[in-house]
Amino acid sequence: MTDKNEMLNAEDLKLAAELKQMEVRKVPHAFSRSVMDSVHEANKPLWKIVVCWLNSPFNLRLTPLRMALGTALIVMIFFLVPKTDTGHMVEDHSVPVRFEFASHSGSIKHVAVMGSFNSWSAESSRMRYDKERGVWVYETRLPPGDHEYVFLVNGVEVVPDPHADFSRKDGFGSVNSIKFVRSSEYEI
Repeated sequence: MTDKNEMLNAEDLKLAAELKQMEVRKVPHAFSRSVMDSVHEANKPLWKIVVCWLNSPFNLRLTPLRMALGTALIVMIFFLVPKTDTGHMVEDHSVPVRFEFASHSGSIKHVAVMGSFNSWSAESSRMRYDKERGVWVYETRLPPGDHEYVFLVNGVEVVPDPHADFSRKDGFGSVNSIKFVRSSEYEI
């Protein structure tokens, strides 16, 4: 270990002697400024600038005058914004409609009517069986217009109304019945 320390000391002494022999040069005037001027700061992308701005805290100073002006502005906006009149109910132009499905088959457990008026949902329009007349009945109110519909028997069989005045192909290989609902009995 002594040899190693002596070697380092010898090298250090040699280096120190060489440094003493070196000529000392003066740094030119404004050297550091010229170096810094040559280094350009990289431009930050806009998104980084926005993110930094959004994440930087700020102080909100409120005086009584500013609070009064802000409150007055909010009150003015409240009174100037037009209001919608919710006091009047929209008139209901729907008409009572009755759907009937007659079948003499004893195997029918339940029937539903589904159509354009109930988004083709069988759950919302289950029919009740009228024992006296032997028909399945569903009563509802529909707006005027034509409504396509079918009967869903036992949850699986889609059957068009055999007593409907009109029917239309549905584009999927089946036929839909059409019920015309008028706003009054005098409408043609």
